Amino acid sequence: IGITGTNGKTTTKAIIGSILSRVDPTLVAEKSYNNAIGIPLTILRLKASDRFLVLEFGTNHPGEISSLLRIAVPDIGVLTNIGPGHLEGFGSIDGVKIEKFKLLQAVDPSGAAVYPADLDPSRIRARRITFGPDGEIQGKIISTGEDGTVFEVGGVRFSSQLLGEANVQNCLAAIGVARFLNIEDEAIKAGILDCQPIPGRLMLKRHDGVMLLDDTYNSNPASLREAIRVMSQLEARRKILVLGDMLELGAEGEEIHKELGKEMKGKADLLLTFGELSRFFITGFGDGLHFTDRKRLIQFLNDPFDDRGPVHTIFVYSEYFHIPDEARVAVDTKKSILAIGT
Repeated sequence: IGITGTNGKTTTKAIIGSILSRVDPTLVAEKSYNNAIGIPLTILRLKASDRFLVLEFGTNHPGEISSLLRIAVPDIGVLTNIGPGHLEGFGSIDGVKIEKFKLLQAVDPSGAAVYPADLDPSRIRARRITFGPDGEIQGKIISTGEDGTVFEVGGVRFSSQLLGEANVQNCLAAIGVARFLNIEDEAIKAGILDCQPIPGRLMLKRHDGVMLLDDTYNSNPASLREAIRVMSQLEARRKILVLGDMLELGAEGEEIHKELGKEMKGKADLLLTFGELSRFFITGFGDGLHFTDRKRLIQFLNDPFDDRGPVHTIFVYSEYFHIPDEARVAVDTKKSILAIGT
């Protein structure tokens, strides 16, 4: 099974792996081993007893998927979504589509291509399985909160520890794969329920009355929108956004940051930014504090909360990169909670 997409690759990989491993021996690529080094390293770990291999295919420029397909061609291709990621390399959303579709187009007619119903990739030879609104696999969210999400697919109820609507879509993609492989719903339900939140990807942490929504692995417009949507659904006395740059957006980078800043209005009580482009979040938001020194930002986060006792606050960290060791010390001494980003 090969997985690609702008967002959700690693989480979808984990969900699929959790389901398949309940049926037969399964090897799942570690972390984000999704390039010309990570994919071969994963393949070299295969054992003769393994029935399933779950790989992640990453790309940030045209031609990379084709190169990876010379290493491994999946029997089942999964496309999680298409969004404005790595635009510096692809130039446009259409460029992203062309690149990502190559994975699905490579799948043999005996296999399956699983992708969102709002996309229409051409030259697909495999069986098409769509998910999402108007798709073959449709989900209805029953409830969502701090402990995860409950949703239904065709009258079958699933529970997940993962947060947010986007993770429901990732579950739907996994269900599409499992049903193509004729895996029973009970095994699918158990696999989804057992799948743990992945560090740096909408992982909710709690410490002394503070909630930390850790979304530090990477940042692009779609993932940040989802993080803000999840944050807005959580109850808290104060909500503080701590954001770094969204990278590789090309010439539109400043405007995209400004637009997302506007979308944050009414959803956060305080906006703190660090980085070259992140100050444009504040331009759109209309208020906030921009830091050019990491140490000062860390100190700011330490000081206000020392003497106030437990507070209900949510921090969303989005691609907050190069945080030094003093952040780890802050966690150890319980002065504040900081997530280590990329």
